[in-house]
Amino acid sequence: SLIQAEVDLIKNLLKHGRFDEALQASKRMQERYPDAAAAHLMEGLAWLAKGQTPKGTAALETALKLNPGDPAVTHSLATIAIVAKQGQVARDLYKNALQQHPNHLATLLNLANLAKNSNDPVARLTWLKQAVAAHPNSIQATILLAQTYMETGAPKDALNTALPALRKDSGNRALLEVSGAAQFAIGQVKPAISTYERLVAASPKSAQAHLYLAEANLLVKQYGKAKTALDNVLKIDPGHRKAKLMRAQLALKEKDLDTAKTLTGELEQSGTRGPRIIRLNVGIATLQRDTPTALAGLTELYPDSLRMRKKGL
Repeated sequence: SLIQAEVDLIKNLLKHGRFDEALQASKRMQERYPDAAAAHLMEGLAWLAKGQTPKGTAALETALKLNPGDPAVTHSLATIAIVAKQGQVARDLYKNALQQHPNHLATLLNLANLAKNSNDPVARLTWLKQAVAAHPNSIQATILLAQTYMETGAPKDALNTALPALRKDSGNRALLEVSGAAQFAIGQVKPAISTYERLVAASPKSAQAHLYLAEANLLVKQYGKAKTALDNVLKIDPGHRKAKLMRAQLALKEKDLDTAKTLTGELEQSGTRGPRIIRLNVGIATLQRDTPTALAGLTELYPDSLRMRKKGL
């Protein structure tokens, strides 16, 4: 339509930072279409782009009067409210929009995001369930619902949500990640390994994907596969502390003294401290039959226990 063509023109001007031209174009559009909410929406966006929030808000409010519940206008006004830390105002705007546009997907997801920001997992689940029920083919809504189930300690629900979508979109990285995490959480370690292998295939340059695979393989004592996965993490991200620590522990378990010493030294040089580093050094000293160093480390780890032993208690 002619109106949409002008909207697209103004959006393009805004995209390229030509804010004054966009504002002038919106004014001309209002002269031609005084009752078109889109014309006032464009004016509001132009004012906001110029940093004129009060004028932008006034234009958006006019647009909303002309088209009550318009999702785009609502989202712009809600964003202004959120920036002003007026979460309830934003929430009311979105709810009013749903009355005019029931089950509007973006509006439901925005309400879910507001609930997340206000630490209200029950409300977030409610909005996301509604979104998935109304839009079963929305991968975005499905992923968010599955992730929220994981965050709220419901991995079975997460898996039941993610798996049907994964059958339709088998290479979706977010679905693979949440499915693997859910399987791992409920003790389905071998299926989780299979899922993480698919995740690695879909994201071969993701250090996190290889780390997930390493952790799952370690749990079932597949040390060779875990070692390969950890080595892949460190190829992608040489400074990855968690992977380096796990790889050093695995090297120590396999009595690979050189690798354990090298990685432990790198961790210490990067500022990593704590009981796990001390245990690594104790293990290295033990393999080297360096009893004084091993005892010193054990004393640091268990000072009360060793003092009692020395006293014969």
